[in-house]
Amino acid sequence: MSDIIGFEKCREALERLLAQVAAAIETARRQGPDALQATIDSETDRLVDFAGRAEPIDDRDAADVEEIRQLVRDVVNGIINAAENEIIGQVEECAKELSELAKKVDRRTKDNEREARNLHLKPVREAIDAATNMVEALKDAKDGLTDGDDDDVKAKIERIIAAIAEAKQAVQSA
Repeated sequence: MSDIIGFEKCREALERLLAQVAAAIETARRQGPDALQATIDSETDRLVDFAGRAEPIDDRDAADVEEIRQLVRDVVNGIINAAENEIIGQVEECAKELSELAKKVDRRTKDNEREARNLHLKPVREAIDAATNMVEALKDAKDGLTDGDDDDVKAKIERIIAAIAEAKQAVQSA
């Protein structure tokens, strides 16, 4: 047996119920998406229960029956629209988060590529530095040979040998 009988009682009960539903959903919204979804599910059940409890004063009064049916249809459509809006909002939020994540990944990829280019150039720079040192050592040795100091020439030749070894190692690692 129904406890909401007649259009006016249905309308009053529905107004109270919708106010309670709105308050419950607002509270759940602040608690996060899981609480919100659970509240939407439970409040939807309450609204469906309301629709099952509402009936006309006289089943033979077509106008009263139609008004209550329309009221129930409006409730159902309201539930569907609210759920659609909530889902659309969640999808839009996820799309926004994905867009931000894609931007971060793109920036990091560009940073990584730039860093990789620098790492590839490091062995080449080392090889150029080693070759420059070798050329300087050879110039010093040439100057030492013309001066004729044996100890100085020996040190410069050792410097040349070290520079050649350094250049060889730099080229091999490049």
